[in-house]
Amino acid sequence: KVVVASVRTAVVATKDLPPILQITGSVKAQNEVQVLPKSPGRVTQVRVDVGSVVKASDVLATVEAVDMALRVKQADAQVQAAKAGLESAKVQQGGALRSFERAKNLHDKGSLSQSDFEQAENGHKMADVGVMGAEAQVALAEANLAITQKMFDDTRITSPIAGVVTK
Repeated sequence: KVVVASVRTAVVATKDLPPILQITGSVKAQNEVQVLPKSPGRVTQVRVDVGSVVKASDVLATVEAVDMALRVKQADAQVQAAKAGLESAKVQQGGALRSFERAKNLHDKGSLSQSDFEQAENGHKMADVGVMGAEAQVALAEANLAITQKMFDDTRITSPIAGVVTK
């Protein structure tokens, strides 16, 4: 026994679909980040609004930074002063080395007293220590500059991820 089914046919036509689609539900962000300033202070500028699309590292706002900018200049000046002190210590070290070498030659020939020789030797050692101290001052000043620069950079509040500002 053969079963025959009845079917309806229609003519194919092109037509526009309505642009509105209503769906009920809730949407949750894949990533959500609360952005807070790293440095205390008064917010002087907000560069985005709710709904703004941002990329990672975009500046969202800035915190008052005038005094921090001055501290960076001060720390930079301290680095320059420490470097000048190091150069001065190196010049003194060179002079002390030459004096020591002259004193050693004279002492070896018996033309210089032991006391004067020891004084030249100690001057040379002190000049070496002076250079080491000046190098440490440069390192300290450079570290202080790096810390101060980081604090200044932290006055710019940036987005850690790409996304849309919601609050």
